[in-house]
Amino acid sequence: MGMSLFVHSIRLVFSHLHEALRISGLIYISLSLAYGIAKLTFPNPSTSTGIPWWMLPAPFIAIPLYLWIAVGWHRFILLDEQPNIAVPRFVGDRILAYFGYSFLVGLILFGVGFIFGFVFFFLTALAQGSELAASGSMLLLMVASLVCANRLAPLLPASAIGRSISVGTAWAATSKGNGAIIVLSLLSAVAAFVVDLPANLLVTMPSGAILALIWLTITGWLKLMVGASILTTIYGHYVEGRPIGGIVPAASMPG
Repeated sequence: MGMSLFVHSIRLVFSHLHEALRISGLIYISLSLAYGIAKLTFPNPSTSTGIPWWMLPAPFIAIPLYLWIAVGWHRFILLDEQPNIAVPRFVGDRILAYFGYSFLVGLILFGVGFIFGFVFFFLTALAQGSELAASGSMLLLMVASLVCANRLAPLLPASAIGRSISVGTAWAATSKGNGAIIVLSLLSAVAAFVVDLPANLLVTMPSGAILALIWLTITGWLKLMVGASILTTIYGHYVEGRPIGGIVPAASMPG
């Protein structure tokens, strides 16, 4: 089941590639070009905090735009709301609600990460600082955080389509899919690691920095859209009770 959730989430993007590009393309490319130009023009300048000065306002600009993409994609899949010519419909109240629930999930994950991090640090210390133990602990921490995030995933698509549900409701709805969600989280973590590996090879080549930046821009878009599709698939299957193959825009359904 976990594999089915993962594969269907990828299929959603590529089966509706035209709409995915209409929803995300202009916004994502604009952000990526701004970042790439700034990175190549000002590769080293830093503030006293060690953060490049041009990065300081970036989260305040990028986060709302990424949320706009995510909300547009959820609404397209779950409500069959077609995007405008180049961007999704701007639904300010849903984007604001999405931000609020994202912040709530972030706080919960911070608490979970702190608890698991302490446990994994203790286990690594028992292993006398073994690199293998440290790497295993980091992987377990990542998977534990992903499992928790995926268990709470229904909160976000629900807020995007105007259906408010509680943390308890989201947690209870996904409880019957515990094993599948663990598998899905493992697959997501491994896939995210693997798709970025070529960037490490590209930077060793002539003009590799530019090639690596292009590669990471492409894989960043893929991770963004598949990640949003995973949230949509979890919500559609565990909250709305749709069969996994039935989590598609209404216009795509036969008959």
